[in-house]
Amino acid sequence: EHGMFTVPQPVKLYYLAEPTFRHEKPQEGRLRQHHQFGCEALGEMNPQVDAELIALAAQFYRTLGLRQLSLQINSIGDQKCRPAYIERLREFYEPHRAELCDECKVRLDRNPMRLLDCKRPECQRLAAQAPHMIDYLCDECLAHWQGLLEALDTIGQPYTINFSLVRGFDYYTKTVFEFWPPLQGSQSTVGGGGRYDLLAELIGGRSTPGIGFATGIERILKALEDENVPLPGPYTLQVFIAGLGEGGKRAALPLAQLLREAGIATGVGTPGRSLKSLLRAANDSGARFTLILGEDEIASGVVKVKDLMEHTEIAVPQTDVLAYLESRLT
Repeated sequence: EHGMFTVPQPVKLYYLAEPTFRHEKPQEGRLRQHHQFGCEALGEMNPQVDAELIALAAQFYRTLGLRQLSLQINSIGDQKCRPAYIERLREFYEPHRAELCDECKVRLDRNPMRLLDCKRPECQRLAAQAPHMIDYLCDECLAHWQGLLEALDTIGQPYTINFSLVRGFDYYTKTVFEFWPPLQGSQSTVGGGGRYDLLAELIGGRSTPGIGFATGIERILKALEDENVPLPGPYTLQVFIAGLGEGGKRAALPLAQLLREAGIATGVGTPGRSLKSLLRAANDSGARFTLILGEDEIASGVVKVKDLMEHTEIAVPQTDVLAYLESRLT
C-alpha cells in the first residue's frame, strides 16, 4: 500500500486471473469456472481517467475485431447524493410492490437500486418509468458526469446513457459502464466496470479513489463467434533452422536470434542430428521455410532456403536472409 503512494498518481495496473471461480450458483450465461482480466487506475478522481480507461477497453475489443459492441454508461452518484435518490426510488416502487417479481420485492427493502437492472419484463416496464440517478446528483458528481461525457465526446467514443445501469455494492461511486453485444440475452455483457472510490477505506486502507474494468475471456470468445470474427489458428513456426556440422551448429543459434528479434517465429533443430532427421523435424514443425546451414553453405556465405509451400529451394546470402524472409512472409 505505502509503495503505491510514493509513485506518480494514478497508479495504473492490470491483472490476469486464470482460472477464476464463483462460489454462488452461477446465473444464466455465467460459468462457475471462467477466465478474466482487468485494468485499474488508483489515486485519481478526474473524469479524464475514467474516459481513458473506457477508451482502453474499447480499443482492446476493436483490436480483437469486435465492431458491434455498444458502450453503456451511467452515474450512480456517491454517499452524499445517493441516499436521497434511494428514498425517491422506494417512494416510486412501493405502490407497485405487488407487480414486482419475488426477487425484486426483497430488493425493494434491501437494495432498491438493483430494481433497475432486473431482466424480468414486468420489472423492466417499471424501471423504464423510475426516476433517474443523474437527476439527483450532487454538484461534485454532476461535474464529474459532465466531465466524463465531454471527454468521451472529445475522443470520439460513442456511448449510450443507460439509466438502469447500477452496481450492487455501496463502494461503487459515480461512473459505471458496460460493453454490450448487439444480441442482448441474460447476462450477455462482454465486460464492464466502474469507479470505486469508497473501496480502499472500506477494507482498511486510506481513502483512495479508483476506477477499473474487468472482461471475461469466455464472453469475448462468444462475442467473436457471434460477429463471425475468425480466430487465429494454432501457433506454428514460420522458420526452422537445420544446422549441420560444427560450423552449422555454431551459426544456427545466432541466426535464430536475429529472426526472432525481427518477430519471425523460429525453431532450431537439435544439434548433431543427420540432415534427413532434421528435415523430418522441420516438416513436422509446420514451418513454411527450412533454412539449411551446412559446411558447404558456411564456406560459401549462404543459407539454403527451402519453401515448403511452393516447393522451391534457393541459396540466399547470409546477410540477406532476414530481408528475404520478411518479403516472403508479408
